[in-house]
Amino acid sequence: MSGEPLIEVAIETKDAGALAAVDAHGPMRRDAESGQWLLGGRDEAAIAQTLARLRAAGVEFRAGPPLVVYREVLAREETVRHTHKRALGGTGEFADVTLAFAPGAPGSGFVFVDATRGTLPPALAEGARAGIERQRQAGLLAGCAVTDFTATLIDARYHEIDSTARLFDTAAGAAFRELRRDAIALLEPAMRVTVTTPEDFLGGVIGDLNARRAMVLTSGAGTEAPAVLVAEGPLSGLLGYRAALAALTRETGACTMEFARFAPVPRAPGGEDPRFPGAAALRAISGSGNVIRFRR
Repeated sequence: MSGEPLIEVAIETKDAGALAAVDAHGPMRRDAESGQWLLGGRDEAAIAQTLARLRAAGVEFRAGPPLVVYREVLAREETVRHTHKRALGGTGEFADVTLAFAPGAPGSGFVFVDATRGTLPPALAEGARAGIERQRQAGLLAGCAVTDFTATLIDARYHEIDSTARLFDTAAGAAFRELRRDAIALLEPAMRVTVTTPEDFLGGVIGDLNARRAMVLTSGAGTEAPAVLVAEGPLSGLLGYRAALAALTRETGACTMEFARFAPVPRAPGGEDPRFPGAAALRAISGSGNVIRFRR
């Protein structure tokens, strides 16, 4: 997990061959919904360095703003049964699955277990796995990929003629979508920031960190040395922090930033956070499908 991107920017280029050069300089993926190529990095500095190398290599492109990569995880265990059944003249469609979903350890990814003890043909079980894989990439809560969970196929029914791998794909994907919203948690990357600043600016620096949802963990000031403080806060609130710190301290402050952990996104009273109003809106700010439209 240490190498996974925490920030992505959308890349637009008219030269399809240039994508190979982009991929050689940083982790790339193509968003299934927008069709855009997304360049990943661990922080803003890493993204900036990659873009600079691309320009130096002669790649012509335009890039969107850095956007934070969120993720979804299961908050608890839940079992879902879904039956896909449809009559089509003399034939029909049939697939019945019972799936147990359980949270996994951080970094475990997606694990599928067929516990039907061989009573289900392997091709149909593989269809169920593929259906969950497809749906988890689309997300359930906010359009971000769901990760670190196990899906166990504990029971299944099929018909010799009316059941296919495609139908089990459909049934399992539908079962996954039926997980209740409160069974899913949204996580955001949290960063540990070490700030060095003249003591005269310490109060302003702490106030600015608090406004960015960062919590100061340690703070110390010396009589002859700059004050040093350590804080932890969400990456979404710390975008652009180095420039803000320079302005706050008249170019005398400095900071280092490193990934700390993925932490739950706090929910607003009533259970809905206005910053995350659903999949389409979140994709526009999270990097999970950040469609950008450049001015011609």
